[in-house]
Amino acid sequence: MNALGHLTAKAMRVYTPQPLTVGETAVLEPTAAHHLVVVCRCRAGDRVVLFNGDGAVYAGTLAPPVNAKQCTVSIDDVAHPDVESPLAVSLIQAIGKGDRMDWAIQKAVELGVASITPLISERVTIKLDPKRAEKRQQRWQSIVVNACEQSGRVSVPPVHPPMTLAAFSPPPAQVTYHLDPQAEAGLSTRRPNAPITLLVGPEGGFSADEVSHLQASGSQGVRLGPRILRTETAGVACLAAMQALWGDFLK
Repeated sequence: MNALGHLTAKAMRVYTPQPLTVGETAVLEPTAAHHLVVVCRCRAGDRVVLFNGDGAVYAGTLAPPVNAKQCTVSIDDVAHPDVESPLAVSLIQAIGKGDRMDWAIQKAVELGVASITPLISERVTIKLDPKRAEKRQQRWQSIVVNACEQSGRVSVPPVHPPMTLAAFSPPPAQVTYHLDPQAEAGLSTRRPNAPITLLVGPEGGFSADEVSHLQASGSQGVRLGPRILRTETAGVACLAAMQALWGDFLK
């Protein structure tokens, strides 16, 4: 463990979107200040670690005065930990009922996903008007930030606006997979040599017409063994398998 690691081993970790520089101070936003002071019970003089998604972590000390609406961190060190996955996976996840989508997003971030797009397909029963969709997107981005704080990530995956499957077309220079329990092949037969886009359907899966649309667009169907997984489990299980096969789980 390097010097910064020793200093921050027990320090609280918090996200702030502002630029951070060693030798300067950072005035934290009310949400971050509340988390440190009220939730984590930090006090003046405590060590904290900040990150803003630029690939670094910044160590510093809480400077007085400290309160739940605003607090200041004096930054004195920086490091670039090797924690991000070498496997770039963009997850397109069908929106599940209740807290299923929240859970799927949280775990996908812990597993190193690069971006998340909520998907509206034929069997998705959630209806989102533009205002509600925007509020959901903001909530999901907050879940991403919290998962990054917990898991030690130094980049913050974006949550894109919800999209329909009809509007989907595979990104250029990427390999696209969609989960299909009827597919002939599993992940072990694949050898991607580019970033991955992974589509996960809703409860009941993609319809036959949707599978045909995906196949026509160049997406490859893959199955995850002989059992049928729930939508919130399937994406997470597939990401874990990808990390074991091609990522850094066995590093």
